[in-house]
Amino acid sequence: MNLKNITWLIVILVVGVLVVDRLWTNYLSTEMFFKVLLTMFIAVIAGVSISMVTSKPLKSEDKTDDDKKE
Repeated sequence: MNLKNITWLIVILVVGVLVVDRLWTNYLSTEMFFKVLLTMFIAVIAGVSISMVTSKPLKSEDKTDDDKKE
């Protein structure tokens, strides 16, 4: 993973934690809190896997583009 992906992941996690904290203070519902936390966890895993899957073909395409230019 490159630095850009890691930075976005950190930003998403921080925003997610702030949203969960806000929900926790507003509703004080443990069930709701864990549902939101689980949804965030699944979303982060999906985002990381999607970024890893999409970054591999893009890197190979970039290499072929560079080869064509040279």
